[in-house]
Amino acid sequence: MLTTARENMRLLALSCSEKKTDTPGRCPALYRYDGPAYRIIRKCITQHGWPQDLDIFILSGKYGLIPSHVPIPLYNKRLDPSTVDHESLSQEWARLVERGYDDIFVAMGAAYREVLGAIPPFATVACGRIGQQGSQLRSWLLSLY
Repeated sequence: MLTTARENMRLLALSCSEKKTDTPGRCPALYRYDGPAYRIIRKCITQHGWPQDLDIFILSGKYGLIPSHVPIPLYNKRLDPSTVDHESLSQEWARLVERGYDDIFVAMGAAYREVLGAIPPFATVACGRIGQQGSQLRSWLLSLY
């Protein structure tokens, strides 16, 4: 869903989820992962369509930082901060942020945020328990319509 010359560019950065759909073969990452955040996002998209000027990137334990539309197979690998190439991942995150997003929402745990590196001060970071984070994500998504 990445385009050029847009107004109000928005970025949603998520961590992958342990729970995944068992769809055979490859499917878009947004539809492979099946944790609470992904269900919230898919429900919003089903009910309201894809929010204008929204890019979704996922920090995967296996694939690194990937756009949500990239097809991935079913796998089982948790992010291991001790084996991640922090410098490379931080540089990739910095290049993504440098695209000039007007609004960034980060929905991931502390271990995942740590490997990303610097999160812009204007970004919203989901906090609290899973239910609270889901509520914050839902509110943010609905504000985009």
